[in-house]
Amino acid sequence: VVHHETYLATPGHNRVMSTIADLLPMLGLRITAGPLELRGITDDDLPALCDLAASGIHPPERIVAFSDGVVAIAITLLLLPLAELKLPSDGRITTLIGENAALLGGLTLTWVIIAIFWLAHHRLFAHIVGVDQTIMWLNFGWLFAIAVLPLPTNLDIANPPTPQVTGFYVGWMLLISLLQTAIFWHARRTPGLMDEEYKGSYQARSAQVRSLLVATVFAVSLVVAFIQPDVATFVLLLLFFLDPVAARIVRSRG
Repeated sequence: VVHHETYLATPGHNRVMSTIADLLPMLGLRITAGPLELRGITDDDLPALCDLAASGIHPPERIVAFSDGVVAIAITLLLLPLAELKLPSDGRITTLIGENAALLGGLTLTWVIIAIFWLAHHRLFAHIVGVDQTIMWLNFGWLFAIAVLPLPTNLDIANPPTPQVTGFYVGWMLLISLLQTAIFWHARRTPGLMDEEYKGSYQARSAQVRSLLVATVFAVSLVVAFIQPDVATFVLLLLFFLDPVAARIVRSRG
C-alpha cells in the first residue's frame, strides 16, 4: 500500500494532509439511521478499490440492462413470421391453426427456450457483483447466439427434418447453453465477480447442476438429430423437467 501525503500551503505554515477526509472533508461525513450507515470513501477502502480498478472489474448493471434489451428484441423478432399468416378461404381459425401447426409449435418451443435461457441469465447475474473482460466477451457471444437463433429456428420450421437442418437448430442452442455455463464457471472461480456467500450455497450448487443438465439435454438432442432428426426436437421437452432433477441431485450429494 502506497501512502500519499499532501501538503497544503497556508500563510505562515505547511499542514500535512494524510487522509482523504483531510483532502476532501465531504468524504468524512457519516449519516447513521439505526443499523444503517452512509459514509464516504475512507483510506481503508483505497487498496480494495485500486485492486478492483487494476483488475478491470466493473459493476454488472450496464451489461444486464444491455442483455435484457437484446433478448427482448430477439424474442420479438422470432415471432415476426406470424404476421404473414392469413385466414384460409373458409375463414376458420381452426383451419389456420391446423395448416400452420408446425410453424406455431416450432416458434412456441423456441420462444419458451429463449425464456428459459433468459431466466437462467437473470438468476445468474443476480449473484454477480462484478464483470471482467472475460465475462463481457462471453456474454457478447451469448447475446449474439440468442440474436441469431431465429435463423436456425425458421430453417428448422420451413424444411423437412434432416441431420443438417435439425442439427444446426439444436446445436445452436447447445452453443448458447455452453456459453452461459462458461459465464457461471468463470464468475464462480474468479475472486471479486460472484457474491462470496452465494458461491458455496445450495442455490449455487443447484444452478451448477442445472446448467450441466441443460447442456446435456441439448447434446443428447444433437446426437439424436444425426440419427433420427424428426425425434430430436421432442428430446428438448426434457428441459421442462430439469429443476426437480437438479434439486434431487444436489440433495443426494449433501
